[in-house]
Amino acid sequence: MQNLSLEEFTQAIMDIVKSRRQWGRVVSLDLETKVLEGEFLSNERILAAGIAYREGGIVKHGVAMLDEETDESEFLLLKKVGSFFTQVRPLVLLGYNISGYDYPLISTKLKQWGDHSAKHGEKRDGKPIFPQEYWALKDALTRSYILDLMHVARFAIAKQDNTTP
Repeated sequence: MQNLSLEEFTQAIMDIVKSRRQWGRVVSLDLETKVLEGEFLSNERILAAGIAYREGGIVKHGVAMLDEETDESEFLLLKKVGSFFTQVRPLVLLGYNISGYDYPLISTKLKQWGDHSAKHGEKRDGKPIFPQEYWALKDALTRSYILDLMHVARFAIAKQDNTTP
């Protein structure tokens, strides 16, 4: 049995998306942030989230921006992204260094959102109730195929230059 390469695996996923005409569920995500204090991925504020996707053969895009630099405003920004994900239900999330930055940052922010909701949000039988936008973000991160274009480019350049990635 021959091992499947990562390139073949990625191509197989994209072939499924293409054959089932699910291009609208391939979503590009990019976060713009500001480091408040500390080091990388320890205390960033998400300032904006850019999203691009296809609808009927046309690439559509949008940006959700922070209203003010507070945790509550940041949760509202994430809620906007989650609202979009509720409608689209991404099969593929793609971005440049998405696996090294955007993905772990959103995971961290979801944890903070969950902690905040547990303390200050609605409860049922003493347990926090999380909004559907929270779950849409969580589903997108845990169930979508993550396609990091940084690594696609790295391998393409290495192949072109006849070097190792």
